[in-house]
Amino acid sequence: LVVDDSREVARRALETYTDARRRVRAAAALLAAGARADLPQLIGDRVHVSPAVDQPLIARPPLTEYLADVLDRDDLVVAVRMGGQRPNRKPVLQLLTRTGQILAYAKVGWNDLTRALVRNEAEILVAFAESRGEPASFSVPTLIHAGRCGELDVLVIAPVSPVSWLSGRPPLAEVLAASREIASLNPQTREPLAESAWWRDTRARLDGLHGIVRESRFEVLLDLLALIEERYGDAELLFGGWHGDWTCWNMGRRGSKLVILDWERSGPTVPVGLDAAHYD
Repeated sequence: LVVDDSREVARRALETYTDARRRVRAAAALLAAGARADLPQLIGDRVHVSPAVDQPLIARPPLTEYLADVLDRDDLVVAVRMGGQRPNRKPVLQLLTRTGQILAYAKVGWNDLTRALVRNEAEILVAFAESRGEPASFSVPTLIHAGRCGELDVLVIAPVSPVSWLSGRPPLAEVLAASREIASLNPQTREPLAESAWWRDTRARLDGLHGIVRESRFEVLLDLLALIEERYGDAELLFGGWHGDWTCWNMGRRGSKLVILDWERSGPTVPVGLDAAHYD
């Protein structure tokens, strides 16, 4: 969603639109070029946003006013990305000036799951800022603000240069170096898979799916878990930290360094190598 009274704001919002799919990034780049050329009727449908008539008004300041206070700006314009239909769907807001300058990005947690994800990312970024310092092989976004606007958890970070829609994956050597460093940010341990806290948590999360996924699929997952434990439960694994969403579209650039984004699923104790497997 972009404002319809400023082509410059629409252009800048579209130029920096990121997505896992190249064709979507390419389409956003073409739309940005059209906005730059001021082509009429480029931006499709118009959306009007208002409170639902049958819902009570929420007793909190409007989110745009809250963010304007955080950034101390009176010229704030917001572009909104909603993301696909999935459990952790949450708005990501691009915060711009009326002239198209990108000031920051904000994530908004609006239910139990997304609020927990936003809070976890805030804790990770605070840890980097206060104790961990600058990593050797990568950078992290600069945290501007973490707080609550009524029932919403809000995380605001400084802008990062996005991955170009023309670009492929970053060099593998850089990705592996960053992955290894993330795995070693917390003390590492060795223990049998079946005895690990991570495996117990995996079993508990699977149990939580009972009655949510189709029964036949749930039984298949239970069988797979039992098979893995039978075959590999005694195998000693190295456990360490991970990013949790280790993909090329969660990486940007700050000078010659990778900047790693989206730390909301990061944690301290998983089998080392899960990030690499996820990336592959």
